[in-house]
Amino acid sequence: MSKRARQDNPDEPVEVHDSGFMTPMIMFPTFPHNDTFVDNRTLQVNATPVDSNADVYTFIHHKQEYGIMNLQDATISATISLKDRNNNDLANDQNVSLNMLLRMFWKTKEILINDQRINSVTSQENELVYISHLLRETTPLECYDSIDIMGDNKRFVPTSFEIKVILQHLEKNKCLFGADAQCQAAFIHYDNLQIRIPAMKPKLQLTQAINQTMIQNGEECKYYITSYRYVPTPVAAGTSRTILNDIFAGSRPSRVMTYLRTQTCYNGSHILDPILIPFPNLEFFGIKINDAYVNPCVENSCEAYTNLRRVLNRCYDEMPFSHADYQTSYGIIVTDLSPNKDSYNQVLPNSTSGVVSLEMRLSQNLTANSQLINIGEFRNQLSVGYQMQARLKYDF
Repeated sequence: MSKRARQDNPDEPVEVHDSGFMTPMIMFPTFPHNDTFVDNRTLQVNATPVDSNADVYTFIHHKQEYGIMNLQDATISATISLKDRNNNDLANDQNVSLNMLLRMFWKTKEILINDQRINSVTSQENELVYISHLLRETTPLECYDSIDIMGDNKRFVPTSFEIKVILQHLEKNKCLFGADAQCQAAFIHYDNLQIRIPAMKPKLQLTQAINQTMIQNGEECKYYITSYRYVPTPVAAGTSRTILNDIFAGSRPSRVMTYLRTQTCYNGSHILDPILIPFPNLEFFGIKINDAYVNPCVENSCEAYTNLRRVLNRCYDEMPFSHADYQTSYGIIVTDLSPNKDSYNQVLPNSTSGVVSLEMRLSQNLTANSQLINIGEFRNQLSVGYQMQARLKYDF
């Protein structure tokens, strides 16, 4: 059988990203661990202020010359308790419960590297985290969780970078469940709140190579990261057709996650599950780049579920939920807009071009005011030099 020659699409611009300083870092995976690193430790970054009931917490990793960090395995932990206004534990007769991932307790999350913000900030950070969690991993414990610091970056990061994480607490009506008055009188306390980052010290030869490249030659580290944009659109009760033009203001994400939520659930409620996403009564759903629909368009939950398996590359693996659960609880429509499947390698689509639009038709009119949520997942390149401000290749 003859092999088919590869045909490049002349209409699809691509950019070849230079690897920059990363040559020494690429050495890490190719050598045995004990031949590359001479020491391991965990960097513990405590939250400030120490107040367990503060609205905003800040974590700062100050510059160190120790070695490199593995931000992909960073974790956040705390001792969580519910107390009354007088800082006493809630009485047993109080109908108040707390059942969420620790990473979902925050209204906003801001990440700064060398005093430069590198992530998109939204007041719906808890939803972004939940959708990402559904599509990536299994459920951890409430009081010990992973935290995304650098946009799902898979490369090691020098400890000479200053990293700041700012978390703002989520509203009560999105994380406390039970009787309304009793939930309002309860307060969530976080004791021993901290972020822990695995760190390693390379052998002398590699440390010298990194220092020579960064400090003496002034070259930058380059990382491929993922960021998100959260775009809610109000949809009135009685609507059966929705058309949205230029959802992301001229930018094109690598994939789009779309779902419907009632306005009441979107605003927050002590009696409604904030993460329950039923699949809509769909007749047609399609996303366009400029004037052309992106295949496949979907017309029912079976097609959407099958496409989700393909996007997640779970065709021969177990999905995190069944089709029945997808219909009742996880009704997210995911559309892949990336022409290549290389993910984080050096050939990326030109994410700055392309008008992304949407058409959705329902078989029945909406019974309540709702929000149509579109989350765009963008791939970007982050460049950071020694004692230099971080910068992103694209500004979405």
